[in-house]
Amino acid sequence: MGKRAVSMRPQTREALVVLGQLTRIARIEREWTAKELAARVGVSEQTILAIEKGGEAVLGFPVVG
Repeated sequence: MGKRAVSMRPQTREALVVLGQLTRIARIEREWTAKELAARVGVSEQTILAIEKGGEAVLGFPVVG
């Protein structure tokens, strides 16, 4: 069964972008690499990079609209 696309409200998309920006700023201020942050929070480096990218990349599934 394939992944189903879901819609996302503009406010949600904007919130994910802000989350990504704040995550990246905090990580850089602490002089941590994405790999170091990932290890600290128990996720993959790819997850951290997706969060920092913001938008639907964080969700891991297709988004429409």
